[in-house]
Amino acid sequence: MVRPDFPAALLAAQQELHETTPARSTLYDRLPRSVEAHGGFKDPDIWRPREPPASEGWPQEDQA
Repeated sequence: MVRPDFPAALLAAQQELHETTPARSTLYDRLPRSVEAHGGFKDPDIWRPREPPASEGWPQEDQA
């Protein structure tokens, strides 16, 4: 099978994406569920009831 030549910029962008994805996951794991403060709610009248908890929101430096 012949491998096509890809532009170096495309390969670099793909490598950057692979390096950034785990960092983003780590960030989301340590931050609250909601960016802005939210009191949570109950939604029992839908086919799949849900009750997300309250969230104090992200700190200002993480929102930036």
